[in-house]
Amino acid sequence: MSKKEENQFELGRKLDDSIDGMTKKEISSHLENLAYAIEEGDYTKRLDDSEIMERKSRLADVNIQLSKLEDEKRDLMDEMKGRIDPVRKELKEVIEVVKSKSLNLTGRLFLFDDPAKGLMYKFDNTGVCVDLRPLTPQERQLKLRQEIKLNKVN
Repeated sequence: MSKKEENQFELGRKLDDSIDGMTKKEISSHLENLAYAIEEGDYTKRLDDSEIMERKSRLADVNIQLSKLEDEKRDLMDEMKGRIDPVRKELKEVIEVVKSKSLNLTGRLFLFDDPAKGLMYKFDNTGVCVDLRPLTPQERQLKLRQEIKLNKVN
């Protein structure tokens, strides 16, 4: 036996020169006729230099594509953050209102004094009493002056 007959096949080499010039379909048909058996399975194929260069080119294309998609994702995330932040802020405010069972507002307040009790009542524009406090010394003095004036007139 010659050395070639002992080692009939070699990893990374063609079956033989007879398949040169055949299409993939013809090679497959030829292999089916010669094979001992046929099975489905995973395998590793060694690439030649031109195939490696092709994959390197594809690597660059995929990397550029991924970079563009990541930029687009970042822009979309920024846009979504801009839309989410106001809603999150409102949620926080509403939670605070529910927890405290009160709402802080700014607006016109109508003050009514009760000198007998020494209190000043504050009403909002809907006529609801929203706060009360003791009369200040000035408010007490002013009221006394007005009462004295009214008593002098009557």
